[in-house]
Amino acid sequence: MSFDSEEDYKWHISEFPHSHFSCISCAPSGAFLTHDQLQAHLEQNHATCSLCHLGFINREDLEKHEVYVHNKCLECGELFDCNLDMLNHQVIHVEPSCNCVLCDREFITNSAWVLHLERRQCPSGINRGNVNGWAKDCDQSEAYIGKQFSYKCPTCD
Repeated sequence: MSFDSEEDYKWHISEFPHSHFSCISCAPSGAFLTHDQLQAHLEQNHATCSLCHLGFINREDLEKHEVYVHNKCLECGELFDCNLDMLNHQVIHVEPSCNCVLCDREFITNSAWVLHLERRQCPSGINRGNVNGWAKDCDQSEAYIGKQFSYKCPTCD
């Protein structure tokens, strides 16, 4: 269907809005008679999901879709079966924030470094006993360690 003027076309769309599929970023000229036509327009002119071929107005909306629907890591593009697997994977993209002072291995958290020591993974031979001794020697240790050297939560007493 064609119209003599843009004004006539706009009137037509306003009078029969439910019989058209519209691209909100291309309005008023972005009205289509079928969902397939709208989808083809979105794929050609806007961001499109390569996994399910849905079209999006912009790249940001596409990326949200890929993360929340397809569990896609935006950093490397890897896909995961569930969101938790993706979140666990994303740790590999975090820059290390601390080094082991004994072997120079890098860790993304202090707790990962302490586990490295406690599990005897450090070539220096440090173990859990050494780590416990260091913890006891810290100024704040009284808040976390009881008389029998058993750890306690200072907020739950």
